[in-house]
Amino acid sequence: LLIDAAYNFNRMMRLLRQKSSVTSSNCYQKPEHQLYLPGDVSYGVHTQFEPEGRTALRLTNFLSMYLQNAQPEKNHGILKGGGFLQEDHLFGEVLANVMGNFRIVSAGVFFDRNKFGKPGGATRELFGPWAFRKNNAFYVMDTAGQSSQYVDKEWFLKAKSRFQTNVAGLTLYKIKAHVRSNPAGESSVKFGFYPITYRACTYAQGYWTRPYFRCDGNVNAWVMTYVSPFFGLDALRTKLEFRGVATVDVPLDLLQINQCPQSFTVANAFKNTARCDYLSTTCSPIAGFPFSRGAYMCSCRLGFEYWHVDGKEWFEGSFVELEYEKKRAGIFSRFDHLNCRPSSAAMETPAWLVLNLGLLLHSLLLSL
Repeated sequence: LLIDAAYNFNRMMRLLRQKSSVTSSNCYQKPEHQLYLPGDVSYGVHTQFEPEGRTALRLTNFLSMYLQNAQPEKNHGILKGGGFLQEDHLFGEVLANVMGNFRIVSAGVFFDRNKFGKPGGATRELFGPWAFRKNNAFYVMDTAGQSSQYVDKEWFLKAKSRFQTNVAGLTLYKIKAHVRSNPAGESSVKFGFYPITYRACTYAQGYWTRPYFRCDGNVNAWVMTYVSPFFGLDALRTKLEFRGVATVDVPLDLLQINQCPQSFTVANAFKNTARCDYLSTTCSPIAGFPFSRGAYMCSCRLGFEYWHVDGKEWFEGSFVELEYEKKRAGIFSRFDHLNCRPSSAAMETPAWLVLNLGLLLHSLLLSL
């Protein structure tokens, strides 16, 4: 156990040093493997950043619904069947995703090769609108013109290989749409295609990438990317096909780590590194301290009591970590005193009750 604890601690420190060693000024000089961290560093991203991931999911649900139902050549009386997706519209979508959530540093929509249709039957080979924030300003660009094409990126290839030939696991959604019976809106009638159905991914079917340093001159930060695919119908409108992905990037610095003990089956790079005295205390994570050591508290176990008179009932993890570093450096430290002492009893007995019981026993003895 001591060997495992030492290994976990040394590995945590090595990962933290690697993260701090890569900056926006030197990332271009680093080898590619130093721009990536192991996947277990991002433990907890699925739950902590679920609202941000669902931002991309909502966009892919809209794209899947539109691409599977919109038919520009069909009209329903006075209602047109719907046009092609507009480039300006998608630029606005990704820009709104970034502007609407301060925890999203960039967002994009990336179409597969020749899957973005245009009027007249033409297609664009690549189209990838991408928005990002930088220096309290927002920017948008088309990544199709970059020298490093997004279709060759690991996150795009993983989603494409997963859904290119197998879409059986997608969820079927139904929309029961009603429209106005006439321009005056005197009554509502069912839409020509009733109900509207489409298939799309759930949040669990998308995935988060491992942490990596985005060294592109725009974001230049450690991020984690959520990738959600979207689908449309083929040219014959008979089967689904993979059309592309929508992504959001969130900063690694906002991830809250968990140093408390966990099972060996849990993929967490920081587990079992908290410096609580586990004989007398238990470890609990504390929210509000993203990606920093000491975001936990050591509380006394049942049968032990907090013996320091300082107005608290637990030890802060940040204080424990500080005292531990002092001990490692060989200077004066209170680390060995950061534990709980055995309590005198399970519950305190009031003094008046002890006195009354003593008087009662004394009177009984005198009566004998």
